[in-house]
Amino acid sequence: MMIKLNREEELLIKSLLKSHKADNPHISEIWNVTTSILNKIAEAGVVPSKRQPKQLMNKQYMFTFEGGGWNTVWAKTKRGAIKKAMAREFWKGSEGLTPRLDSFHVATEAGLKSAMSLFY
Repeated sequence: MMIKLNREEELLIKSLLKSHKADNPHISEIWNVTTSILNKIAEAGVVPSKRQPKQLMNKQYMFTFEGGGWNTVWAKTKRGAIKKAMAREFWKGSEGLTPRLDSFHVATEAGLKSAMSLFY
């Protein structure tokens, strides 16, 4: 599909999308969809002087703890996921609840389903 926009229309759409992202920073689906649209606009190059750098999407990362068990965090990169997990106050200082750095990976539907089966 080809959509032709003038400069004012493109700037308005970008402004609305950025505002929408800012209003919903903790809803990953909204963040990812708006980021994807902003990236498409930036790659199209309709307004070369106002191009935005490509933005990374939030992904859910799974990890395990030293003493067993698992959890997830949302982040843009593996390094960001590790940083978030290590900063969490919920398990900080709890014996055995130290995230294993080598276990971080992007969560898949099958992996989450398998991990959740431990609760049933």
